[in-house]
Amino acid sequence: MNYSKILDAVRNFVTKVNLSGNLWSIGTSFFTDATYTTLEAKMGRYFDLEDLNFAKSEFARELPNMMSNIGNPNPRGKLPYLLMLNQVVKDNKELFDRLD
Repeated sequence: MNYSKILDAVRNFVTKVNLSGNLWSIGTSFFTDATYTTLEAKMGRYFDLEDLNFAKSEFARELPNMMSNIGNPNPRGKLPYLLMLNQVVKDNKELFDRLD
């Protein structure tokens, strides 16, 4: 296995999608969110640690399916369908209709 080719591919991807400009912001947001979510789970006000662990495992299981269906108008799987029902992801036509 050639690690330099893998690292070069990752560097090319990061440069292509311009992730390197916001790398510190991405890292900070990730750790802040993880910390607050864990603290809220430990307090048990809205959800507990068991719910958080279930959500993490469900997300990890569904993530490859979600990534393979990006851009597909018909959701396949539990999480993409849930996002559609809650109108988290809107299509461009709906956004442009609201602008008119």
